Amino acid sequence: MDCPGVLRYPTNMNIASHTIWVSSQDTDLVNRLGKLLRSRPEYTLRPVNGTGAIPRPDTPLHTTAVIAVPACAPDRLPDFVKRMTGETDGIPLIVLAPQGTNRENQALAAGALEYLEDDEALEKTLPMALRHALSGSRQAGMCPEHAGMAQQMARTGSWHMDGNRQVTWSEGMYQLLDCRPEDLTGFESLRNYIHPDDRNTFDQANRATLDQGWPLDFEYRILRRNGEVRHMHIRRHVEMDYAGQLVCAHGIARDITAQKYYERTLEQRDNVLHAVSRAVGLFLRDQDISTGAGGVLQALGLSLGCDACLLLGNHRESPNLPGTTEHQWLAEPLQTSAKEHASLQLDRLPRWQERLGAGKGVMGQTRNFPARERDVLASNGISSVLAVPVFVDGNWWGTLCALHFRNEREWQPTEAESLAVAAEIMGNAILRERMQQKLVAANAAAEQAFRDAEEANKAKSRFLANMSHEIRTPISGIIGLAEMTITTGLKPEQRNNLDMIRDAAKSLLALVNDVLDISKIEADKMTLSTGDFDLVPALERMVQPFQAQARHKGLAMDMRIDEDVPRRVHGDEERLGQIMRNLLSNAVKFTDAGHVDISVESGASNKDRFSVIFRVADTGMGIPADKQDTIFDSFSQLESPKGKLHQGTGLGLAITSELVALMHGDITVSSVQGRGSLFTFEIWFSQPASSHDKAPAQAEILPSLMNLRLLLAEDNPLNQKFLTHFLTMFGHTVVLAHNGAEALEALRNEKEPFDLILMDVQMPEMDGLETARAIRKGKARTTHRNTPIIALTAYAMKGDRERILASGMDDYVSKPVDMKKLSNAISRLVQAARKPTGHACALPRRTMPRTKSTAATPNSSPLDMAALTERFQGNTELLVEILELFLREAHEKGEQLNEAQQAHDAAGLAKALHSISNMVSHVHALDIMNESRQLERWATQGRMDLACSGLQGLRQRFNRVVEAVRLHLAKLRK
Repeated sequence: MDCPGVLRYPTNMNIASHTIWVSSQDTDLVNRLGKLLRSRPEYTLRPVNGTGAIPRPDTPLHTTAVIAVPACAPDRLPDFVKRMTGETDGIPLIVLAPQGTNRENQALAAGALEYLEDDEALEKTLPMALRHALSGSRQAGMCPEHAGMAQQMARTGSWHMDGNRQVTWSEGMYQLLDCRPEDLTGFESLRNYIHPDDRNTFDQANRATLDQGWPLDFEYRILRRNGEVRHMHIRRHVEMDYAGQLVCAHGIARDITAQKYYERTLEQRDNVLHAVSRAVGLFLRDQDISTGAGGVLQALGLSLGCDACLLLGNHRESPNLPGTTEHQWLAEPLQTSAKEHASLQLDRLPRWQERLGAGKGVMGQTRNFPARERDVLASNGISSVLAVPVFVDGNWWGTLCALHFRNEREWQPTEAESLAVAAEIMGNAILRERMQQKLVAANAAAEQAFRDAEEANKAKSRFLANMSHEIRTPISGIIGLAEMTITTGLKPEQRNNLDMIRDAAKSLLALVNDVLDISKIEADKMTLSTGDFDLVPALERMVQPFQAQARHKGLAMDMRIDEDVPRRVHGDEERLGQIMRNLLSNAVKFTDAGHVDISVESGASNKDRFSVIFRVADTGMGIPADKQDTIFDSFSQLESPKGKLHQGTGLGLAITSELVALMHGDITVSSVQGRGSLFTFEIWFSQPASSHDKAPAQAEILPSLMNLRLLLAEDNPLNQKFLTHFLTMFGHTVVLAHNGAEALEALRNEKEPFDLILMDVQMPEMDGLETARAIRKGKARTTHRNTPIIALTAYAMKGDRERILASGMDDYVSKPVDMKKLSNAISRLVQAARKPTGHACALPRRTMPRTKSTAATPNSSPLDMAALTERFQGNTELLVEILELFLREAHEKGEQLNEAQQAHDAAGLAKALHSISNMVSHVHALDIMNESRQLERWATQGRMDLACSGLQGLRQRFNRVVEAVRLHLAKLRK
């Protein structure tokens, strides 16, 4: 009975008939095999009947094969195959095992012709296995004439070896080897035709098959009589008896030279494409043509197997004319003669120029080119050439070529195509390199222009800063002189004139300060000076000066601060005041009637930061809509309705905007012309370090603290003169002590108690720290035990503050002494002493004596005369006395310095340096002061090597200051 699913075909079809017997108990598998072969009418599937007998084919065109499906365990597969081989009696056996069996080698060794597994690839592998099995069986059934013709047509040959190792060769073998029958005697004679390099492989294969019984599938090369090398694919099958003796062996040889040729061609193409891919990778990694071309040419040359690979560039002046070699690669045997061979004279090949310029390539052997071109190539030793054009931005830039010198080469179209792709990539790389060069040049030009503009801006800023400084110095002198003169007895008209001079000078100083601020902002030199302060009192102080101006113009001014606004903040109080002053000044200036309102409310918060929103509104002239976008630009001003510009530089709002931004905020404006304006800005603050309220401002407590009785312990004559003058001018009575011992003596002997003690830290006989400890222990008088003490110190190192306060002093002021800071310190301590819980000391009120009018002095380099003028408040007489003392002390301290250095006396050297630090501080030579203090610290620490190493430079700079003081003193005396 026919197996279900078997396909039947009409017997009158003129095709070969193949019966495929299936040995399987799995009906579903048989049906599936039938479906797989439905499209192949030459195959007829039939099941093996119960007896297991398989009929032989009755004609040469009718062949048979068996598909055996094992039902045993995988390790029993060889036994199954041997049994089936015996039963099929020479009919080709195909084993179809379950997927994952993986017993191919065992099945083939046991006698199967093909091994398959029931997997997804069965649809393709089954027809291939059937063709292979049936082609062998068909040849076995052919007559010798037909079989020989078939082998010759298929370029195959076969042989058969019996148990006595006698070999029968087919006609196809003689054709493959190009030999006569008498040339092949025994199997050993075949070795003479094996390529020498493959004979070892051939011998190993013989031992594996003929001695050990292994079926083999391998390749080797043969040498024909004419020297031609051809590639063979060999399959061998061996039958051994149970004693391991050879029964018979069969072999089939197939000429696969054409296949190998195409494999090499494909491999070569892949190598070229790999080289092209490498070129892409090189140039994509930002490698330009100058650095990447060598590697690309080498990869191309090796993949093409050529002798040289060149990149030729056209003439720069005449881009359409071939030029010289830009880059080259030579195979190793030719590198010693690179100049002789690595050239292609395209300028002598006009036809090539025309083709390459048109985007076409040139390839071939030299002998096949026209005579003129052949001579040019031969003169350069070229036997084969492949050249393709390189285009850059649509223009023929040059040529990429591969050359052979030692032998001819038949170029393949795939090689030409791949080289053309490489040429295109190189063209793109060259274009990118050009664009990069242009971009670099453009960037360099832009950077230079930026540097020029930046330098010009810095020069402008330096000029503005210098001019502002030079202008502010005399203006400060004018203001100081005016204020001092106003306090003297003047007629009403004189006082009015001086008030006008002072106000005009203050206006001019404000303008100069604006110019200086905007120059700092543009130079990115504006910085904030932050600290804790009370926001509400600070705002009241900022608004207070403008209330009088508003009342004078008949304007109402009101400030509203929400209760949830933090009372204490950490920020820059001075810059906030500058912002408020600028906005309030404009509001009052541009408002003729109505009111000016200030409101303050809480904003956002973020961890330890929070913002405060400020609003300044007025009912003034307003800002035109077309001006609101530029109102915060520098030098932007508004015209009044009468067409007149208001006074000012036009920098106030520009500075305000920059300051708000510096404080991490922003500012906006909304305005209606004729109805008023509203400026809103938000500023971010940090949480303060402490929440306690600050002490009252000096301006509030200073009037009640005039005419105090002060003890000044100071050994330096310059300091004595300076401090005594100003403290006396402020209305205080000053008693002078030259050292700590004299200070204790004064405290013991003075009948009237002192309100406060000013104590220099470093003094002879007894220093300030020792004196303060003695006072706190009651060694002066019990009544002075709690008298406030302020240290006057040049020390600023870490730990100095703690050391000073630990000695019993209440506060300290750094040298050079700033009289404002000193006055604040005096006020704080005396005010605290007046409280009931503090130290009791009587502070009687006295009237402050009048001060004499003084004149300002000009600045002279290298002395900072602006600072000196401000420090001495224009008192020329005092300044002359100070400078004269300085010159007298300079010679004496210089001698002490030299003596201490020669004696290697560290204590004496530190003392002399301390005196020099004090001296130069009075003339504001701060750099020398800092240098002297550092040397003093080293001397105090006993590090004489470091201290002495800096003395020479210090002497030179100190002598220059002494000479400058001498010259300036001469000018003041004229």
